[in-house]
Amino acid sequence: MGPEVEDTLRPSRMMVQLKITFFTLFLILFFGCANGPAAAVGGYQGRVVDAASGEPIEGAVVLGIWYQKAIDPGGTGYPNYLHASETATGTNGLFSLPGHIKTAPLREFRILVFKAGYEALSTYGAVPWDELKEGGILEKEIQWEGSRPTIFFRKLTDAEIQARWLPPKPLEVPADKMPLLIRELAKETRIKQTLRNPAN
Repeated sequence: MGPEVEDTLRPSRMMVQLKITFFTLFLILFFGCANGPAAAVGGYQGRVVDAASGEPIEGAVVLGIWYQKAIDPGGTGYPNYLHASETATGTNGLFSLPGHIKTAPLREFRILVFKAGYEALSTYGAVPWDELKEGGILEKEIQWEGSRPTIFFRKLTDAEIQARWLPPKPLEVPADKMPLLIRELAKETRIKQTLRNPAN
């Protein structure tokens, strides 16, 4: 068989590259569907208002934390930190956190809401988003309009501010993912110090 015939039988470089590309796309689609839809999860919107006046609370920090399902060597599933995003409520009290693109099964989305001088959403830190819907678990007044909650925060007295424990920062979330929360917690710490040591 001559060299000219061998060259016509040998697959061209372009054909090989096309096959590799199609195979790669197939793997992405196959494993993405196998692990659940590779699509945006969320977003999450809500509103934070004053419990007494009903007026919107501006500057409340909202931290959203996504966890994916992980399996330990014993076969037990557990939530594994995936991503975090934060925002602050605007003048209308509204907040919006973007959806998160997932390629692995999402186990849970948790939320932490905090404003210096107001009661926190939970003294235990971030809580599962679904628990906001269950009513009574958080002992907070929460009203739902479709998929959007309105969270009512009560303004604390000076004595309550001095006595309360601040909600813990989620240890799994890197500090550069929650600068607003860190700043707001520090703000309340300064308020506590001022109340305990008022200027003469």
